[in-house]
Amino acid sequence: WWVRAEAVRALGLIREQERVSGLLEALDDDHEEVRAAAVDALGRIGDPQCGTALLARLRDESRHQRARVLEAIRALGQSMVPVLLAHTDEHPADTAMTADVLGTVGGTAALERLLGWTASDDAAVRAAALRAIGSIGIDDRSFFYALRGLADGAADVRAMAARALGRSRRQTAVGCLAAHLDDEWLVAAHCATGLRGLGRPGAAALEARAGAGGQGGDLARQMLWELKTLRVGG
Repeated sequence: WWVRAEAVRALGLIREQERVSGLLEALDDDHEEVRAAAVDALGRIGDPQCGTALLARLRDESRHQRARVLEAIRALGQSMVPVLLAHTDEHPADTAMTADVLGTVGGTAALERLLGWTASDDAAVRAAALRAIGSIGIDDRSFFYALRGLADGAADVRAMAARALGRSRRQTAVGCLAAHLDDEWLVAAHCATGLRGLGRPGAAALEARAGAGGQGGDLARQMLWELKTLRVGG
């Protein structure tokens, strides 16, 4: 197995396009080190045709390390977007997973689909879509969808909406984020982190809560302490 693994790694390092079919076969090798080497090699080679095979292995965590497969898919970049969308059309049950991967590859071309998924009946899909939108970047339209997500009935969805709003760098989100500092912990933590990154208006909102008790006050004081530490360190 170690000879096979080293050979597969070497093919990846020299980006041997003509051996892609053999590397795809190595994804199903009996030994985990060979399978891992094949994932890494395919990511290095960067052939978009490998995308479907890598995506199929993403679901089988018993044989493939999820983080390693995601890194290989990320290396394929925007070329993965049509592959991911086609996969979702064929396997609707994988929509949440697909949304997460789109966020990893920066799938701006899939923004329309991601916005549509924020209205899914499945809370996991809504959360994944907002997580991806926050990772890709917020524009005027997606900012509205994130604001709407902050009122979702599922805490995971609200948390990902708060994360997206915090990453938007839009100071108009300050009031909405501040209003959820006493929400469930994950939501409140993302709101507090978002406020910390929204400049002086965000800091002012934290200062307004810092004298209060409870979770909101605790988070506000923590974020203000972190801001002070960052300034001193800078």
